[in-house]
Amino acid sequence: MVTTRKKIMPGVWLTALRTDKFKTGCLSVSLLTQLSRDTASMNALIPYVLRRGTTPCPDMEALSERMDSMYGTAVEPVVRRIGEVQCTGFYASFPEARFLPGGEDMLPGAALLTSELLLAPNTRGGLLLPDYVDSERDKLLDMIRARINDRQGYALQRCIEEMCCYEPYAVMRLGDEKTAAAIRYQKLTKHYHALLAASPAEVFYCGSADGETVAEVVRDALASLPRGEIDDDIGTDVRMNSVETTRRETVEELNVSQGKLVMGFRLGECMEDPDIPAIRVFNTVFGGGVT
Repeated sequence: MVTTRKKIMPGVWLTALRTDKFKTGCLSVSLLTQLSRDTASMNALIPYVLRRGTTPCPDMEALSERMDSMYGTAVEPVVRRIGEVQCTGFYASFPEARFLPGGEDMLPGAALLTSELLLAPNTRGGLLLPDYVDSERDKLLDMIRARINDRQGYALQRCIEEMCCYEPYAVMRLGDEKTAAAIRYQKLTKHYHALLAASPAEVFYCGSADGETVAEVVRDALASLPRGEIDDDIGTDVRMNSVETTRRETVEELNVSQGKLVMGFRLGECMEDPDIPAIRVFNTVFGGGVT
């Protein structure tokens, strides 16, 4: 396996892993923004709205037909939170050429379709379609509300929200219900264009193509990506010590058959040069593992 990383466009970095171990290749394009309570829900909603249709394929039926014609190539929305950075974009998977009739290369087609989803949405008068925005917003609200169904995950998220209430890290990757419910298509369209122009982008590839070939394909696919003043000043502000000097406890009562206890610790100065094995043992002693 050979890994290469290079800047291929202003504010666009490509990390390519060349390997012949897999039958499918993958390509992801993510826009990076600082995690914020005001914008997290809009950032999370954008790829789902864009996935509803493009200029060449105006609805999901047309998109499905196109992907079926590409031997089952699939492109799906991706929303991640890494530290205090929110990543939003698309992930494409496609069969490797050596497993297809005539050795047809699916990478260019997958890259083109991904760029169309990101850069050429189905619009009316330059605005995202209201029906698409309203429908996907309601689905986003359902996903936010559904987090309580996973009791253990919900307890952990609530611990993070309370423990990091003064930090952007408290914001979940989909945002919150109140902010999401207020999203309208005009506001989302404006934010979408600002996101494209100002966000650094990370492109990841894993497959049999070499780094130079992938760079050329991706550069051609993203040629129309608008680039303004790129916001490179994003990252995670790690708080070593707690704001309060005393332990803080939160109890939330729900109708459940089994309670959940989550404990969060700030480890202070030892995190300036962390001893990872010791921290893992510490975590396990307090119940953070199957043993």
